[in-house]
Amino acid sequence: MRTKVKAKLLMVTGTASGSGKSTLTMALCNLLRKSGYTVTPFKAINISLNSVVTPDGSEISRAQWLQAIACGVEPNYEINPYLIKYEGNGRAQLIENGKSLGSMPHKDLSHYLEINARNNIRSAIKHLSENNQVVVIEGAGSPAEINRSGEDYANTFILREYSPVTILITDIEQGGAFASLYGTYLLMENRGVLKWFVINRMRGNPDVLNTGIEKLAELTGVPTLGVIPRIDEIRLPGEDGNDYSNSGIFGTDVCIIKYPMMENLSEVDPLKAFGIGYNYVNKNNKNLLKLAKIIILPGSKDVFSDLKYLKDSGIDDILRERAVSGVKILGICGGYQMLSRKIESDLRNEEHGKVSGLGLLNVEFSYFPVKTLKRTNFTIYESNDDPKSQGYEIHFGNVIKNSERALFYTDEGPEGSISESGNVLGTNVHGCLESTAFIEYLLNIHIDKPYGERLTEEIDRISEIIGHSIDLKLLTGYLSPVKK
Repeated sequence: MRTKVKAKLLMVTGTASGSGKSTLTMALCNLLRKSGYTVTPFKAINISLNSVVTPDGSEISRAQWLQAIACGVEPNYEINPYLIKYEGNGRAQLIENGKSLGSMPHKDLSHYLEINARNNIRSAIKHLSENNQVVVIEGAGSPAEINRSGEDYANTFILREYSPVTILITDIEQGGAFASLYGTYLLMENRGVLKWFVINRMRGNPDVLNTGIEKLAELTGVPTLGVIPRIDEIRLPGEDGNDYSNSGIFGTDVCIIKYPMMENLSEVDPLKAFGIGYNYVNKNNKNLLKLAKIIILPGSKDVFSDLKYLKDSGIDDILRERAVSGVKILGICGGYQMLSRKIESDLRNEEHGKVSGLGLLNVEFSYFPVKTLKRTNFTIYESNDDPKSQGYEIHFGNVIKNSERALFYTDEGPEGSISESGNVLGTNVHGCLESTAFIEYLLNIHIDKPYGERLTEEIDRISEIIGHSIDLKLLTGYLSPVKK
C-alpha cells in the first residue's frame, strides 16, 4: 500500500552521482513556480560538506538551499532532514532536522538511520505536501544500488513508499549513457513509476541520439523527456568537492588554500559570480601564493589535521612571509582558527590538546560541546554607513581571547579580528564574501550588482536553457490536477 499525500510528488533520480540531479531539480522548481505552482524541493539525505544555516537556525545542504531560492520559498530543515558530513577515519557528523547529533562511527550512523530515518522522512514529506502543490524530490547517487536497497532512504524507500512521478537523468559526457539508463531501469525498484529519461550535457547536435532514444523506448516503454546541452560556466553553488576542481575563472590575484579537509567550498562562489576568479593552492603549487594579492583560508572539517598539513607542506612559512609583506590574508571559520595563536580542547580528538596556530592573529580558540548555528547580520566594524549584510555561523570552535580589533559588528556585538598591520583578517561569519560592502572593502573594487541578484539571474538562465530542452508541457500534464 502506497502512502498518499496531498501534493504531487515529482522525483529526479540519476544513473550516478554527478549526473545532474541537483541542477535539474533546481530548474524544475524554478520552471514550475513560474508556471503558477506552489513548489518546494526535498532531499531526504544529502552527503555534503557544503551547508548553510536557515533563518530558523537549522543547518541544511547548500544544494537544497539553492533549490528553495529557485522555488521562491524560505528554506527550512524539512527540505533536507538529514545531512551527513564525512570526517575521515571511519566517522561522520550527522545532522538531523537541522541540528547536529555529533560525530559517530559509520556503523552507529547506519544503525541510527535504520531506526529513525523512515518516520522522520515521512513526517517531512507529509508536512511539505500539506503546504505545497508540488514537492520536487531529488534522489541521491543512483536508485539501482542493489547492495544497499534496504538502507537507501533517499531513493528506494521513497520509490516504494510514495510511487512518485519519476525522471531518470544520465550524463552523456561520461559515456555509456544508454547502457546506464537501461541498466538502472532494470535494477531499480518500482520502476513502473519511471515516466521519463533525460540525457544531460550533450555536445553537438542532439538528433544523433534519436535512434538510441527510440530503441530505449522500445526496450523500456519509457520515453525521453529531453536532451539538455552541456552548459558552460554555470556560476551556481556546487554540491560537493567534485564541483570545485577549479574555479572556471583562473587568476593569481586571489588564491584559495585547498587543504585536504576543506569544507563549505561554496564560500568562494561570489568571486566567480562577480567575475573576479581565483586559483586553488595546495602543497603542489604553493609558490602561487607568492604572486597573490589576496589569500583566503576557508573552512575545514578538521582544523587540526589541516593546520598540520599547512605546517608540514611549508605553506605556513609562505603565509607568514606574505603577511609581513602586506598581502591581505582572510581566514573564515576554520581558516580563522588556523590564523590564531592557539587552539585548545578539540572535543572530538582529545589527543590534540593545545595546538599552536600560525600566530598571525593574537586570538585563542577553544572547542565547545554544542555546535553554534545561527544567522547573523553584520557590518564592517570600521564603517558606520554600510548597509547590514547577512551571513551565518557554523562552528564548534569559539573565540576565548581576542586581542585584535574587530572586523565586523554583528547583532551580538563585535566579531572577528584584524591584525595591527591591518592586512590579516579572520571571521566566523560564513557568507561574508556575498556581501557587496565586504567584497569592495577586501578587494578595493566596485561591485555594480549584488550577489543575490546575480544568483537569481543565473538560476533563471540555467532554468530557461533546461526548460527549452525538455517537454515541459508533457511534464506539467501530470501535475495539472493540483494547479489552482
